[in-house]
Amino acid sequence: MAKANEEEPLEREVYLEERKMLVHLEETMSVSFGKYMLTLSSGAFGLSILFIKQIAPSPIYTCWLIVSWSFFILSMLTIILSLLGSQHSMQKARQILDRRLSPPSEIKQNKQSDRNCWNVAVTVLNWASFAFFILGSFFIMSFAIKNI
Repeated sequence: MAKANEEEPLEREVYLEERKMLVHLEETMSVSFGKYMLTLSSGAFGLSILFIKQIAPSPIYTCWLIVSWSFFILSMLTIILSLLGSQHSMQKARQILDRRLSPPSEIKQNKQSDRNCWNVAVTVLNWASFAFFILGSFFIMSFAIKNI
C-alpha cells in the first residue's frame, strides 16, 4: 500500500510534465497554422495577379477571379481574428485558473463562468479560414483553367 502512495506523486509529476509539453505544442501549431494560412492566402492572391499580367492579359470569367479573391481575403481576415481570439482565450483561461486557486470565500463572491467561449470561437475561425482558402483555391484554379 505504501508503494502505491509513493508512485502517485511521481505519476502526477509525469502527467503534468507531459501535459505542459502538449500545451506548448498546441500553441506552437496554432501559431504555425495562422502563419501558413496568411502566407498561402496572400501568396495565392499575388500569384493570381501575376497570372493576369503574364499569361492572361485579357482574362475571361473574371467573376471567378473576383470570387476567389474574396475568399482569399476572407481567409486572411478570419485567421487574423482567430489570432486575436486566441489572446482572449488565453486571458480567459488564466482567469479561470486563478479563480480555481482562489480561497473558497473569494470563489463564492466571484460567480463568473468557468466556460471559455473563446476556445470555440477560435476553432470556428480556424476552420472557416481553411474553408475560405479551399474555396478561393477552387475558384482561382477554375479561372486559370478557363484562361489558359
